[in-house]
This record gives sequence, C-alpha cells and structure tokens, in this order.
Amino acid sequence: MTEYSYLDFPEAGTYNEDLYTAQHIHNALVHGNASVYLVWELLWYRETGLISISGEGDSYKITPKYYAVKQFFRFISSGSIRVDASSNRPQILVSVYINEESGDITLVMINRGSKDADVKIFLRNLTASSFKQYRTSKTEKCEHIGDIAVKDNSLEVLLPSDSITTLTTS
Repeated sequence: MTEYSYLDFPEAGTYNEDLYTAQHIHNALVHGNASVYLVWELLWYRETGLISISGEGDSYKITPKYYAVKQFFRFISSGSIRVDASSNRPQILVSVYINEESGDITLVMINRGSKDADVKIFLRNLTASSFKQYRTSKTEKCEHIGDIAVKDNSLEVLLPSDSITTLTTS
C-alpha cells in the first residue's frame, strides 16, 4: 500500500488520527492482502506527516499518527507472513504475523469500541511462553506495559477503549 494520505483530514494531528491510521493499515494488510504498507509522508510541514516540521525546518513534532504506524512497523519483523486470525467482536480488529525464520510472533489488536474489552486469545499451532505488550491509547504512546505469560496455549489481555495493542515475542 502506498500513495495514500489524508491531506485535508480534519482529524490530522489528533489521537483520532492514530486510530484511523491503525484501522487503515489493518484493512490494507488483512482485507486488501497487501504485503507492504508504505507511509508517504514521513516528514511534512503540516500535521499530516508522521513527523511535522515547522515552516523553517528548525523544529519538529512527532504526530499521533507516528505511534499508530509504530504499533505495526516496529514489531512485525522483515520476512513475516500474516496468518489467519479473527475476533468474535466487530469492534476488535486483530491481525497476526509470524516470521518462520526467527520464530517471532506479533499480534496487533485495535479496540475501536467505546468500552474496555477483556480478550482471551487462543494460540492455535503457535508456540510461545510469553509476549511483550505495547500500547497506544489517549495516554500511552506505544509504551511497553509489561509481559503476558501464555498458559494452556492461551492468554488474556485488557484492551482499553480506542486503543492499539501489540503483543510480540521479539
């Protein structure tokens, strides 16, 4: 996926853009079966880039969109493939990526709902003892919030409303 931009998007530079961006990446990878997602505006003079630079170029600001992109790009290792994953709740978007060479597993979950969600994840044909957990929310910016142990091939995680959570073994 490339050549996509919000340009005059009224939510540019806000936390809502985080969620729109994450959902767009999810949809491109899962429903569009894209194998790559490229971001057109790394640095931009407006709030539409991942990093907004001043007109003079002497200062910058990391935009909320940067953290949405980071939830995917930082943790899905090169060479990973997407495997089937699903949620029985329409407000929870989930995608899973495996790197067969390294054995790394990454799950990206987006809670588009207005309520927190306790989620139980069943790992079928995947082996892991624990996952590192990173989250972006209204108060967190792709922050490591702890590790989660796998018990009986499953794990439980809290997904706050309007948040993006990445679980990774890498």
